[in-house]
Amino acid sequence: MDNATPLPEKIIFREPSDNAYGFFMLHKSIFVIDGHNTAYSGRCDNMTYALELPTHNTVYHDEGIYVGETSPYTGHYLSRSDVAAFQKIIDAAPNFCITYMTFISQNIDGSVSPAQYIADGDFPGALWFGKSLIELLKTIREWSFMVEEPFNSDHPMAVYSKLVFDTLETPQFIFEELDSLPDMHLSRFLKGDPNHRSRVSGFPQMSDNMMKWFKEKLLQFPPKTTNQRLLEIEI
Repeated sequence: MDNATPLPEKIIFREPSDNAYGFFMLHKSIFVIDGHNTAYSGRCDNMTYALELPTHNTVYHDEGIYVGETSPYTGHYLSRSDVAAFQKIIDAAPNFCITYMTFISQNIDGSVSPAQYIADGDFPGALWFGKSLIELLKTIREWSFMVEEPFNSDHPMAVYSKLVFDTLETPQFIFEELDSLPDMHLSRFLKGDPNHRSRVSGFPQMSDNMMKWFKEKLLQFPPKTTNQRLLEIEI
């Protein structure tokens, strides 16, 4: 899929809610070569910049969940039909993208329902997603610290989280606002919270100033089709 249609702002900036459908996610951009660097062949996004979780094809691979593979944590096979839709919000290829995705479960009677095996999944990657954009940004902020002392982590989620804020040239007031928000899963885990996997109810919405800043980034890094990228190449 080479989808460059903008996602409506009413979804991008929706209020945090435990009952929200869909996830905001950080992905790395990969240039898909069919049958070579993907789990299955016949992809519709062959020879384009597509998305994969930061852990894809790394030593941390099993922590994520990927189309065409079975999670060793949950035993669930994620098929293409489980992905209802996805849309890039920030497209900073060839490095990363911030994405909105919806997943569904196929019921025995043929109907579909939201994929609770992802929302409540007992696999590390489930804790990297946000039900709202602000929850994702807070999660990315926590992971970005992991590349520094005393952690010095090479975990892809940490590396790409740091890359996000560097690429977006994030101003100090954004960091200060994110740091003032309630802890997400990683910070709670590091502080020894036995319930760190649970969601934070009543998570606050981002300020108007942060929303204005992020809207500027939407314009700076819009989703692009492959044809658009080719036209930008200077010969």
